[in-house]
Amino acid sequence: MPGKKPILFLVGIAYKDPAQETEFNRWYEEIHIPEVRRAIPGMTKVTRYKATDREGPQFLAIYELRDEKVLQDFLSLRERQQRGEIHAFTPGPPYDVVLRKAFRPIS
Repeated sequence: MPGKKPILFLVGIAYKDPAQETEFNRWYEEIHIPEVRRAIPGMTKVTRYKATDREGPQFLAIYELRDEKVLQDFLSLRERQQRGEIHAFTPGPPYDVVLRKAFRPIS
């Protein structure tokens, strides 16, 4: 059925201060992920990974979205946050998003 295939949304993260890794992980797991999941009910799963080396992003978060509509809802929410129309998510320790990209199944 068109539009009902899961979408993966990948976020690559480089934190700015390695001394804050524990605090960053606590914030991401205990504050950020629950906030995002409350805002986007069609987000079915979030899986985080840590890089095996220090090159590039240190963390990868993979958000599984139920379908294309949930992706559009999420992108719309982010745009509204960036324009200041609605509150942004609670900020955590300083970090940079170095990858933000959605993927749909090939078949």
